[in-house]
Amino acid sequence: MIHSLHEVYGAIVAGKVLSVLGRLFTNYNMMMGLTCGMDDLRLTPEGNKWRNDILKESVDIGRLAAAEVTNLEKDVKSNDPEFLKRLEEILRDSNKLGILDAVTQSKVNSITSKVVSTCVPDGTMKRFPYNAMQSMALSGAKGSNVNVSQIMCLLGQQALEGRRVPVMVSGKTLPCFKPYETDARAGGYIKNRFYSGIRPQEYYFHCMAGREGLIDTAVKTANSVHVWW
Repeated sequence: MIHSLHEVYGAIVAGKVLSVLGRLFTNYNMMMGLTCGMDDLRLTPEGNKWRNDILKESVDIGRLAAAEVTNLEKDVKSNDPEFLKRLEEILRDSNKLGILDAVTQSKVNSITSKVVSTCVPDGTMKRFPYNAMQSMALSGAKGSNVNVSQIMCLLGQQALEGRRVPVMVSGKTLPCFKPYETDARAGGYIKNRFYSGIRPQEYYFHCMAGREGLIDTAVKTANSVHVWW
């Protein structure tokens, strides 16, 4: 349309039409556009109760996964000498550690999925389509359901090259944890959310996963440009 106006009436008229359309669309967005507020990110008291009840199930899930991989009883204590000995053997072997990571990730991911499916959208303060955050994600305008769940519910398991957070020679993922710690949190599982804040250890794990994502994006971009040329 602008091209036709330019051909028939000239550049001045085409420029004025562009200015008028710009003001028109700006005013339309101001009246009809979405504004995302804190109420769009909050869970109801009932939703928070559902979330907390489900997360209580994950308190011992890391120890149960470790007991399954070490072929010990489910009620084995985390400080049992034989349990710690077998854990050390697993953590020194990359293949065995991969099995432990896979089993643990499977268990914690089921908890994450349960929290998200229970709390969103049934436990949100505002329901779709009145929830601007969900409207943006579902319409494809910006963000995704992952962003919504990380803000409202929890960040979940942080993965590095498909594995959990690597263990140091000392048997720890970070100095603040015990050696051969079985708690899922020590392996990079983040139970907190952006809405209410995350712990320093969780922030560190999230930065590790975020850095890997940035590197992957940069490398893939370079490779795709190389192939295109």
